[in-house]
Amino acid sequence: MRIICACQHEITILDNTVPMRLEWLENNFCPKCAAAEAAASAKELPRLQGTPKQTAWAYDVREKVHEQFREFKADYSRKKFTLTRRQQEIHLMAMLKAIRAFDKEVKAAYWIEHQDLRDIITK
Repeated sequence: MRIICACQHEITILDNTVPMRLEWLENNFCPKCAAAEAAASAKELPRLQGTPKQTAWAYDVREKVHEQFREFKADYSRKKFTLTRRQQEIHLMAMLKAIRAFDKEVKAAYWIEHQDLRDIITK
């Protein structure tokens, strides 16, 4: 049997699933989306707000941007001693903007609109 979860993903379940479990699955995120939310919590990122479909998408986007941020930080660490003082300041300000976004931006729509780290740090 196939059902649509609250995140709008279709999953397959056993035909003999208990009705209460079936109702729970229809009103909650699919296992993939639930895992993404749990991973965000483990990284101490705030829970996203929006429709189930928006938040499911936004968790994926935010994780992608977070990975870009980790690469950006690593790149800065590798070359910080070759940068001018002004370039170091620009990098540090960009990192602060990104950290602020990860800590404060809880609207799913924000992450859907800012799908690349450059969208966040260049504002």
